[in-house]
Amino acid sequence: MLRHALVRRLWETGRWSEVCNYLRDLQPASASPADLELAALKAMSLAQLKRTAEAEQIVAHLEKAAENARLARAWAGIVRAMFLGQNFEPMALIDSIRGGLEVHRGSAYLRFFLGESYAALGETDLAIEAFREASAYAPTWFLPLLRVAPLLLENREPRLAADAAARAAALMPTVSVLAMATAIRAAADRDSFLADAEMARIVAEIQRANPGEENTLPLHVLILARSGQRKAAEEAVLSAVKATTRPSQSCLLKLAAASREAQLGLEQLCYDALEKNYGLGPETAYARAMELHGAGQTAESIAFFQDAWRRKGNPGDLNWRLAWATLLDQVKDERAAKEWVALGDDPAHKSNLTVQRRALAARAVQSDAAFIARTTERLRAITGEHSTTWKLARARALLKTGQEDADCTQAIELLRDVIKTVPNDLEPVVMLAVALERSGNVAGAIEQLNAAVRAHPEAWWVRVDLAKLYQAQMDYQKAGEMLEALPVDRLAPAYRAQVAKLLAAQGQISRAVAVMETISPPPTDSASLLVMAELHRARGRYDDAERIYAQLLKSPDAQIIASAAEFYAMAGRSGEAAKVLAMMDSLSIPAATRHYILAAHNARFGVLDEALRHYEAAAGLEPRGINIWTDWITHLTASGRIDDAIAVARRAAAANPKHKPFANFAGEAALLKALSDQRWLLPVAVSIVQIPVESDNAVEAVRLLGEAQANRQPVGAIIGRIRSLADKSPRLLSLQTVLVGAYRALGRMDDAAAVATRAMRAMPASAEAARLATRILADAGEWTQALAAAAHYRELTLANPLPADILIAEINIRLNNLAAAWKQIEPYIALSREKPAQYAGIVALQCRILIRNRQHEKAADILWPLLPQSPQWRQMWIDLTLGSLGDAAAAGAWLERITPLIPDNAVDEQIVLANAWYQWGVRADIPAYRERATAILDRLIARDDRSAAVHFARAVVDAQAGRREQAEAGYRRALELDKNLPLAQNNLAMLIAERGGNLDEAMELAARAIESRPEMATFHDTMAFVLRKRKDYKNAISSLLTAVRLEPTNLLWKINLATVYSEAGESTAALRVIEEIDAMAPDKSRLRPDLQKQIESLRSKLKGNLSAAG
Repeated sequence: MLRHALVRRLWETGRWSEVCNYLRDLQPASASPADLELAALKAMSLAQLKRTAEAEQIVAHLEKAAENARLARAWAGIVRAMFLGQNFEPMALIDSIRGGLEVHRGSAYLRFFLGESYAALGETDLAIEAFREASAYAPTWFLPLLRVAPLLLENREPRLAADAAARAAALMPTVSVLAMATAIRAAADRDSFLADAEMARIVAEIQRANPGEENTLPLHVLILARSGQRKAAEEAVLSAVKATTRPSQSCLLKLAAASREAQLGLEQLCYDALEKNYGLGPETAYARAMELHGAGQTAESIAFFQDAWRRKGNPGDLNWRLAWATLLDQVKDERAAKEWVALGDDPAHKSNLTVQRRALAARAVQSDAAFIARTTERLRAITGEHSTTWKLARARALLKTGQEDADCTQAIELLRDVIKTVPNDLEPVVMLAVALERSGNVAGAIEQLNAAVRAHPEAWWVRVDLAKLYQAQMDYQKAGEMLEALPVDRLAPAYRAQVAKLLAAQGQISRAVAVMETISPPPTDSASLLVMAELHRARGRYDDAERIYAQLLKSPDAQIIASAAEFYAMAGRSGEAAKVLAMMDSLSIPAATRHYILAAHNARFGVLDEALRHYEAAAGLEPRGINIWTDWITHLTASGRIDDAIAVARRAAAANPKHKPFANFAGEAALLKALSDQRWLLPVAVSIVQIPVESDNAVEAVRLLGEAQANRQPVGAIIGRIRSLADKSPRLLSLQTVLVGAYRALGRMDDAAAVATRAMRAMPASAEAARLATRILADAGEWTQALAAAAHYRELTLANPLPADILIAEINIRLNNLAAAWKQIEPYIALSREKPAQYAGIVALQCRILIRNRQHEKAADILWPLLPQSPQWRQMWIDLTLGSLGDAAAAGAWLERITPLIPDNAVDEQIVLANAWYQWGVRADIPAYRERATAILDRLIARDDRSAAVHFARAVVDAQAGRREQAEAGYRRALELDKNLPLAQNNLAMLIAERGGNLDEAMELAARAIESRPEMATFHDTMAFVLRKRKDYKNAISSLLTAVRLEPTNLLWKINLATVYSEAGESTAALRVIEEIDAMAPDKSRLRPDLQKQIESLRSKLKGNLSAAG
């Protein structure tokens, strides 16, 4: 046992002579697994010492062994193939080693040579797994670690590669091993390596110990150049090129690349040495051609290679053909696909593993499904059934081109089989996640990617993919956690662009821009440029966006066309948008995609019927296009075409039976039809298809709200059920909005604010949610929180921040942060002077801020020059007197000042002026102001008795002053002049009912007012009052419930509702309304005294009724 351990250690460290010496008495005929292994180690050592005959003798004994024959033959095959250089069928050797492992499962060496065999076949995943197992069984042996490191690097696992290399060097700290490990660590994280002083010291020590050591020499040159030692860097290159022992081709090519990067100007010297020592072969010609391509000289690079091939090679030489096809592929030459197909299908190369693997990986052939399938089958024949390469290739093809469920199912089966074989490999796990997502098993896909993140924390790109999945499920919190964990500066530029896109979709526009700005040099690929263009749009930097779109439209695809057309249409440049869309006619864009883009564009910027026609065409061509059906149903529903939407949903469900939202929508046909006139419910209905992850909850919401509507219940009556449903579906914004409105109606502003804030956080990219939260928080008096919500709203609307800036300024005024309010609108002040009509809101805010600062004259100076221009400005002046001037004297002065500017024949403006005088007269109890109002109205009547508006205004003043007879006469005169005055109809109906007049007449007047303006809550209250006088309590309650729904925060409607419930004998219902009033206005002292008295009288009466009944 001790001898065995010693021999193994000697063999692992390459001490062949000592191995042979220790095993000189070994009997090769012994058949125990341990002795068979010792015999093989001796044979390998003899082969390394060139004692071939002795090695052959041991192999012959192994091949004749009767006991443990499979193990003995495995060792014999390894020695012959890997140490004696004899031909051996790769798959036969792999099968032989696998057979040996069934006998000797704990053999680290068998597993190592299995890894070597797989690596020779190009089966990287299987090789990695075998080397890992070998290292686990022989943890002090450096070689499995050194062999697995570059394979891990190839598999995009740089951290694991660097770790394996470092462990190998620690186990075997010789110069050669240390050099190889150092090169691998450099490749794993090149920029960090070159900036690491300790790594620089190690490289320098290796070069001192072994000048010109090829693994680290190019690194040494770069480190010297970066540290300012240019002369030493040049000398290192020159010494290598002129050395007696000529550098390898690979080393010279790397030195040329290092010289180019460090700008040493010695590239040609390296190429000359290459050609002198090795001739101008395909590898060198390819490297030089790629250098020209990198310098932007693609045509010259192709010409150079062709000339080199013509001069130095022959047309049929395989290496030249491979290099030529690779070059065409890299420079995206249209001939690349043809070259690769010719190589792959060439009968002479159908069993050539290198040709088939490289052909399969070529970019140019990825759309040629038939060639991919043929090449996959050839790989399968070469590498055998247990190979992972062909299985991954087939799964990839199925996922790329498959349209049927069977394709996904087959891909999943193949990938699960691969994962069983190589459980530590990353690629099949990620591919399985894709397949599971395609099959509708999103939870399974997320589970796979989470497992991949845990097993490969250094694979940052997997976190990006996982963030995409979470975001697609609207789980913005978890998506955000994934993005927060990313070291953006270590991501490849393409992934940084994806991260920026995800951040933008979360509403983090500024952060997304910051990520894109880390890409240096600036990106040139179309995907990244499109992200940048759309970010510029979102920030309102239209010139920058247009510049990028112009560049992208030189070589557009469907996505670029759709985005650019939207950009021009949003800018009001419909003609240019049409030209961009017309580009699709000359491109090979699938017809379904073309119709879908046209449908989406017309739905937003054109004619809806035209959009619907394109949706019909797109769905017919691509019946499995979920987005096509979803958008079609959405636009039909939003436009009130419920019957058509249901019919389309049925077709969509038939074409996509696994996509439940379509069946959900169609299944609610009867309810949706019944609610089709309730437009406030349509957003909830649309959510059934628009938000798949919330589809079932949206169905439940429609049923719940529909039930309340059918039973004529206010939403507040079922608020507990709504809250329960909203809590489990926080991403269902339409339902959150209903709940917020219900809480607002009940006066539960804290609850309304909490739900609105939660909705904003659950949907961080929704400007609608941010706006809702801002307004509700402001209504609740939570000004600081409202300000934060408004800032988020602004971040989401940087393309047009004006509405958000106005909101922020309004909130700051409320907070008395007048300087902050002014700063918010300051960027618009100059524009408001140039285009005051376009920026009227900014003009008003300037005046309000100045007035609050007691700078009345400055405010007047801003507005005064505008007053002669239009009634809009004169109205603003009067509004400011009513809403901002807190001093009656100042208000009177402002009203006096504007009076001469209002034309005598501008009846409507004169009425507004009269109303302002009257309102201040009532507010400040100044009779003279009230008299000014009546004088203006009387003068107007005296001038022209035929103005209905003037008679109506005079009647309002009379009614407020308690002159009921004059008011009634005024309303009747106004209606004689214009029978379509709903306010006059409403007010007259109320006066008639209050004095106990003709209730039929009052009923007719109230009904006509509601017919004209059904959205006016006060009209429904008037109708309820008339009905109450008629003792028709049921319909009176119905009218008041409508008033409450229209104006949920108006306490008067609820007080009236409680009163009618009480008179109708429904004391319990009345008390419930009183409780709602208590919640809305806990401090009754802030209410008008008459309302306080009415509430308390009602409460006392109702409690008495209930006590008597009890």
